[in-house]
Amino acid sequence: MSQYNIVKTDILIIGAGLAGLNAAYEAALLGSEVTVICKGSASASPEVMGFNAPIHPDDSPELFYEEIMKSGQMLNRSGLAHRLAHESMEQVYRMEKLGVPFAKNPDGTYNGMKALGNSYPRIAHFKALTGAESVGILRKQAKALGVKFVEHTRAVDLLSDEAEVYGCLSLDDENHMVVFQSKCTILACGGLSNMHTISTYPKGLIGDGYAMAAKAGAEMGDMEFTQFEPCCIVHPQSLWGKLIVTTMLNEGGKLLNNKGEEFMKNNEKGYKMQKSELSRAIVEEIRSGGGTEHGGVWMDVTALPHDRVAIDNSIFYDPPKREGIDITEVPVEVAPAAHTFMGGVRINENCESSLNGLLAAGEVSGGIHGANRLGGCAGAEVFVFGCIAGRQAHEVASVRNICTDKALRIADALAGRYENLPQTTTVTEEELALYATLKADIAAGLGIYRSEGEMNTCLEKLGQHEKALADGRIKDVQLKINCENIILVARMQLLASLKRKESRGVLARTDYPLLDDENWKKNIIVSFENDGICLRIEDTI
Repeated sequence: MSQYNIVKTDILIIGAGLAGLNAAYEAALLGSEVTVICKGSASASPEVMGFNAPIHPDDSPELFYEEIMKSGQMLNRSGLAHRLAHESMEQVYRMEKLGVPFAKNPDGTYNGMKALGNSYPRIAHFKALTGAESVGILRKQAKALGVKFVEHTRAVDLLSDEAEVYGCLSLDDENHMVVFQSKCTILACGGLSNMHTISTYPKGLIGDGYAMAAKAGAEMGDMEFTQFEPCCIVHPQSLWGKLIVTTMLNEGGKLLNNKGEEFMKNNEKGYKMQKSELSRAIVEEIRSGGGTEHGGVWMDVTALPHDRVAIDNSIFYDPPKREGIDITEVPVEVAPAAHTFMGGVRINENCESSLNGLLAAGEVSGGIHGANRLGGCAGAEVFVFGCIAGRQAHEVASVRNICTDKALRIADALAGRYENLPQTTTVTEEELALYATLKADIAAGLGIYRSEGEMNTCLEKLGQHEKALADGRIKDVQLKINCENIILVARMQLLASLKRKESRGVLARTDYPLLDDENWKKNIIVSFENDGICLRIEDTI
């Protein structure tokens, strides 16, 4: 038997962002013993400036639901979209009660921001700091309820027999193995956009949850749909990937080409479009010769009131300001960057996956958004479905035992590759260069525009990267796991993208540019059989 520490808990939550923290708080409130593990420390991505809910007096959950479905081009699982629309307002009241001071108008109504694709201002917010404020509150409340946080510990494999999940095998920051055994496991470890060369996300979000779930035998869905954030800074390098929120384009901001022309004036929709459409419009302007020196376009928000930018949108204003760029005075160069992911672990309306004992919440799950996410719904998702997952996990844990013998047998089978690892490793320049090349190859094959030739080339390059790993060219264990997970997730994305012979939502295929409802108003399900990736097509439900 391999040597490792063993931790037993009712509910194991992998990930300490907002989905994980909401789940932890709700499960602990019901009396479950909860353990949360995460690679780093509990945090929320800066783009969680707020979250969608029908807060406008003229809005309604029904209209919100219709726009979620329309945005997803009807590939959404309708039950998930319905819960998001109808339970989001409850989350505004819940978080307000817990202490988030949402912005309000003098008459007491909520002061909402209007994200792209929405008919009404729906983003309930606190100075665009809603994510950070909520993390602090939920973490404090969860700890007070006895939730245990195990930080700087990376889940590497789920303990699965391909029918049930019993916890996970993890590595701490010194590469020591720790086995967590649980009655119920929740994946809440976020998305994958840092697989790309330019991304809005922190370094660690490279798709670990998708890789672990797929290897464990969980069904995955909508893996072809990656959303790109339209306006991310491309110069100076110190601000690379920092986003400037597109809500400001609905309030008087402009996008200008290298001649100072507002090129979106030529588009009949103007800025009243989905993020995917705006991203493509920017790329097309750059390709047609209107790009700036550093490969972007100019975003100009100088006409907006100073406080609306500097205070209400401080998390987007402050980073450039620290670099000597005041976006209330001068435009900034921006281009699209990889952002949220529509696909992931297939869940039902209670966040349950196809494996008994495994739930998923937040961006690691798939099916809510269909082919395109409505602006502002990423924030709503982590609150609504984080709470659902926590409550459902308590129900599962109340009737399911920890299967110690089976869990340890699975852990032993997985642990061999992690035995006798060095506690610290210096990552070489060659290893970093290989990692950067992998990400660049993926960006080329899984960009805003895709074609069969480019994607097949990317698949060939993934094979070359796998050979480099097999040849031992990357020795650092954490970096090697990064590469293995990225390659696996990218392969699932590529195969699903090749299968879908149309353009829909955020997927734009240059060789199949038209929407094809007759043949492709369906979901592509990805699963593993005999260590190979299998695809099947299902009608959307």
